[in-house]
Amino acid sequence: MNFTMTVLNRRISLVGFVFMILLCVGTPNAESVSCIEMVPGTMFDTSDYCPSQPSYDRVFGSQIFTWGDSSYLMTNIGNELKIWNIDDQLNPVEVDESTFRVGNVGDSDYDLENFSVCDECRFGVANYKRGIVLFDLGEAEEPQFANEAVKEQSPNVPGAFTFLRDDQQYLIAATLIDECASLSSTLYTFDGIDEATGLTSLGCVEAEGDSQTQIVGGIAVGDYLYLGDKSQRVFLFQIHDAGSVISLEYLETPMTAYMIRDKGLAFDAENGVAIEANHSGMHVWDISNPGAPIEMGAVDGDFNRATVAYPFVMVARKGIGGSEMTFDISNFSEPTPLDPEFWDAENEWNNPDSVCSEIQGAVFSPDGSALYLARQAVMQIAKFATCAAAPEAYFSYAPMPAIAAEPVQFRDASLNGPTSWIWDFGDGQTSTERNPVHTYSAVGTFTVSLMVTNAYGEGTVSDDVVVAEAPVSTETMVFFPAAAAVQGAEDSFWSTDVEINNRTGGPLAYKILLLERGADNEDPQSSGPFRLGVNQSARYENIVGDLFGFEGAGALAFVFSDRVDAILTSRTFNTLSESGTEGTFGQAIPSVSEDELIPENTKVRLIQLSQDEEFRSNIGFMNATVENIRINVDFFLADGTYLGGDFQDLASFSNLQWNNAFARVTTDDVPDGWVEVWTETPGGLFTVYASVIGNDDFNDPTTVTPQ
Repeated sequence: MNFTMTVLNRRISLVGFVFMILLCVGTPNAESVSCIEMVPGTMFDTSDYCPSQPSYDRVFGSQIFTWGDSSYLMTNIGNELKIWNIDDQLNPVEVDESTFRVGNVGDSDYDLENFSVCDECRFGVANYKRGIVLFDLGEAEEPQFANEAVKEQSPNVPGAFTFLRDDQQYLIAATLIDECASLSSTLYTFDGIDEATGLTSLGCVEAEGDSQTQIVGGIAVGDYLYLGDKSQRVFLFQIHDAGSVISLEYLETPMTAYMIRDKGLAFDAENGVAIEANHSGMHVWDISNPGAPIEMGAVDGDFNRATVAYPFVMVARKGIGGSEMTFDISNFSEPTPLDPEFWDAENEWNNPDSVCSEIQGAVFSPDGSALYLARQAVMQIAKFATCAAAPEAYFSYAPMPAIAAEPVQFRDASLNGPTSWIWDFGDGQTSTERNPVHTYSAVGTFTVSLMVTNAYGEGTVSDDVVVAEAPVSTETMVFFPAAAAVQGAEDSFWSTDVEINNRTGGPLAYKILLLERGADNEDPQSSGPFRLGVNQSARYENIVGDLFGFEGAGALAFVFSDRVDAILTSRTFNTLSESGTEGTFGQAIPSVSEDELIPENTKVRLIQLSQDEEFRSNIGFMNATVENIRINVDFFLADGTYLGGDFQDLASFSNLQWNNAFARVTTDDVPDGWVEVWTETPGGLFTVYASVIGNDDFNDPTTVTPQ
């Protein structure tokens, strides 16, 4: 259910915890089958001489790209690159091999650490221990290593990334035009391999809080880039159009994956799935919205290589024979082992004990029928075509029961890799999305059916979905309109303690929300849940700093699971100054219950306010709704003289304090004054307070509540 509350017969939604019950329609059969076949022979074989020598090529990472109407495989063979045409997936045809001839460093044998090409892109980049190579694949019918530019650089960043957007190719690389911090990556337009004329710098690529971001690889999905660095962090950036070029905005760091030589991160964007392979295992992500990836399922393990062609996944750990595993991820939440016997050490094609056959990486053909295995001295092809079958239809939905006029999330859980979906929600509405969200307008029982298809057939399942009325929320909230862990004037530092006493007659369950000052708090930071026994008290010392780890000012909301009879008090006081002087007990700011909130068109007054050499008056406001509101304030002298008016706009559950408030309307002393406060915003609810404080050091304020 959504976290909701009702105040004065108004429904106020505050984003909090979401609890979902998943009902899976049907019981998927997840038994593993034997279906993978090793194609006889090898694409590449230098196993006649196992010791590492630069003169003996070895295969490492691979990448598939399109050129015209054809698909190609480019592979790192240790110190050079090789291209195959894979239009016939099981019978690749060698097209070309590079002759970059970049020297090795010391006794190192295989120094090509990374490379990057992209679909329909003329230019590519290769990173060596000794430097960086920009190469030109020409303009012929097939890609050829037409020309290259080598820049030796030490130390060097072991990777770069190139991608295409709106017919413009871009490059993210370090150690080229030196405009960013040492070894930090720069975004360029990539129009040629000459550094001076082919690259135009568009700015530094920086993740939040990281002034030296060293990108070694990436994946482009729509308007987003997933960029990996040397520390195995995967940053998510959004692409913004900036005239004829682009800019990048850092969003988050959602994943961890190895991105050198081959990758522990693989995407099948067409089917909305990403695979993350790292020391904690294999993680399946839903990237149907690539700007907000959702982890759906996981398998324990220790991996750093991954490839995916839905519904097939292969993961492994580089250099560890027998670490290879394959899965069917038709159901993202429940990956199913696929033909584990194929990877058995006794099979002649595996040879896990030979230094010549240590796994380095793998990549699926675009249609998933072939897996190209890079095993250092050999490159093999595993056939997956017989693993495919007609889909078996299953689905889940949440919440259960569904609620009228509220969204219901349907999720496909079908097996055998469906590629199309037709939903009938039983109310005349349909969808062809994989995981649609549907809202029923009325209560009742609706028969929902799902038909799924792929190249091998179709499957159908139906089930009744019960839609009920929305339950009446019994949750209640109590607010503290001001709380702090913040540096104040005159070297003071203000901290808030809160105490709660339970006199309900039963145990209390609650959580606490931090409503940051000046922020939109529709999705606030939450702590808890907490439980308090009958006739017990709980004190939260320095609640803002210690409970939430936040330094600043704001408000607090205590959220109870039911109507309660509890006493809540607070004190905000000066804890310590640079001079060592401490404040006294501090300022008591009363709690405000739902019934004490001020509704629209209700005027309240704050009296006994002053502004002169001895005292100043501060006024604080808190919006108690998810909607934006405007709060109006009129200022008066004690004799009723009107001084002027002002207003404050507040976002969802936001709060703010006017310091020395009378200065907003007059520069004269106000020995005795008052204000009138109200909102005209429809549905508005708020609270307000004033603090009167002496201008000498470390005086404790007096709280003035609205009347």
